Amino acid sequence: MCEGGLMFHPVKEPRHYAGDGKIACMDALRSMFHGTSNVLSATQIYWWGCAFKYLWRWPWKNGKQDIDKCMRCLEYLKKELEDVANEGKHQAGQECIHAEESA
Repeated sequence: MCEGGLMFHPVKEPRHYAGDGKIACMDALRSMFHGTSNVLSATQIYWWGCAFKYLWRWPWKNGKQDIDKCMRCLEYLKKELEDVANEGKHQAGQECIHAEESA
Protein backbone atom coordinates (compact mmCIF):
# COMPACT_ATOMS: atom_id res chain seq x y z
CA MET A 1 0.00 0.00 0.00
CA CYS A 2 1.32 3.46 -0.87
CA GLU A 3 0.27 6.85 0.49
CA GLY A 4 2.02 10.15 -0.19
CA GLY A 5 5.04 8.36 -1.64
CA LEU A 6 5.45 6.19 1.48
CA MET A 7 5.02 2.41 1.39
CA PHE A 8 3.10 0.73 4.20
CA HIS A 9 2.66 -2.90 5.17
CA PRO A 10 -0.18 -3.96 7.52
CA VAL A 11 2.19 -5.98 9.72
CA LYS A 12 5.74 -4.75 9.13
CA GLU A 13 5.06 -1.03 8.71
CA PRO A 14 1.43 -0.12 9.38
CA ARG A 15 0.32 3.41 8.44
CA HIS A 16 -0.81 4.23 11.98
CA TYR A 17 2.78 3.87 13.28
CA ALA A 18 4.66 5.27 10.27
CA GLY A 19 4.74 8.95 11.17
CA ASP A 20 6.17 11.24 8.53
CA GLY A 21 8.47 8.65 6.97
CA LYS A 22 11.45 10.06 8.88
CA ILE A 23 10.42 9.29 12.46
CA ALA A 24 8.25 6.25 13.14
CA CYS A 25 6.54 5.53 16.45
CA MET A 26 9.09 2.82 17.31
CA ASP A 27 11.98 5.25 16.78
CA ALA A 28 10.32 7.95 18.87
CA LEU A 29 9.66 5.43 21.66
CA ARG A 30 13.25 4.22 21.57
CA SER A 31 14.51 7.79 21.87
CA MET A 32 12.00 8.65 24.59
CA PHE A 33 12.96 5.61 26.70
CA HIS A 34 16.71 6.13 26.38
CA GLY A 35 18.27 6.16 29.86
CA THR A 36 15.03 5.59 31.76
CA SER A 37 15.74 2.03 32.92
CA ASN A 38 17.77 3.42 35.83
CA VAL A 39 14.99 5.70 37.09
CA LEU A 40 11.72 3.98 36.18
CA SER A 41 10.40 0.49 36.78
CA ALA A 42 9.61 -1.81 33.88
CA THR A 43 5.90 -1.42 34.67
CA GLN A 44 6.13 2.39 34.59
CA ILE A 45 7.96 2.28 31.26
CA TYR A 46 5.37 -0.15 29.88
CA TRP A 47 2.35 2.06 30.72
CA TRP A 48 4.15 5.19 29.49
CA GLY A 49 4.94 3.45 26.19
CA CYS A 50 1.40 2.16 25.76
CA ALA A 51 -0.03 5.64 26.36
CA PHE A 52 2.39 7.11 23.83
CA LYS A 53 1.54 4.45 21.25
CA TYR A 54 -2.19 5.14 21.47
CA LEU A 55 -1.66 8.89 21.37
CA TRP A 56 0.60 8.54 18.32
CA ARG A 57 -1.82 6.43 16.26
CA TRP A 58 -5.25 7.80 17.17
CA PRO A 59 -5.83 9.88 14.00
CA TRP A 60 -5.14 6.88 11.71
CA LYS A 61 -6.51 3.91 13.59
CA ASN A 62 -9.28 4.06 16.20
CA GLY A 63 -9.90 7.77 16.82
CA LYS A 64 -11.50 8.52 20.19
CA GLN A 65 -11.14 4.90 21.32
CA ASP A 66 -7.35 5.25 21.15
CA ILE A 67 -7.56 8.51 23.15
CA ASP A 68 -9.61 6.62 25.77
CA LYS A 69 -7.01 3.82 25.80
CA CYS A 70 -4.23 6.37 26.19
CA MET A 71 -6.02 7.95 29.15
CA ARG A 72 -6.50 4.53 30.75
CA CYS A 73 -2.78 3.76 30.38
CA LEU A 74 -1.97 7.11 31.99
CA GLU A 75 -4.30 6.23 34.89
CA TYR A 76 -2.41 2.94 35.34
CA LEU A 77 0.91 4.80 35.19
CA LYS A 78 -0.27 7.35 37.74
CA LYS A 79 -1.43 4.58 40.10
CA GLU A 80 1.92 2.84 39.69
CA LEU A 81 3.74 6.06 40.61
CA GLU A 82 1.46 6.61 43.62
CA ASP A 83 1.98 3.01 44.79
CA VAL A 84 5.76 3.43 44.59
CA ALA A 85 5.57 6.74 46.50
CA ASN A 86 3.35 5.18 49.19
CA GLU A 87 5.65 2.18 49.46
CA GLY A 88 8.60 4.55 50.00
CA LYS A 89 6.69 6.35 52.77
CA HIS A 90 5.81 3.02 54.38
CA GLN A 91 9.44 1.85 54.26
CA ALA A 92 10.66 5.18 55.69
CA GLY A 93 8.14 4.82 58.53
CA GLN A 94 9.37 1.31 59.26
CA GLU A 95 12.97 2.54 59.41
CA CYS A 96 11.97 5.16 61.98
CA ILE A 97 10.21 2.53 64.10
CA HIS A 98 13.24 0.20 64.01
CA ALA A 99 15.58 3.10 64.87
CA GLU A 100 13.43 4.00 67.90
CA GLU A 101 13.36 0.35 69.04
CA SER A 102 17.15 0.16 68.82
CA ALA A 103 17.64 3.31 70.90
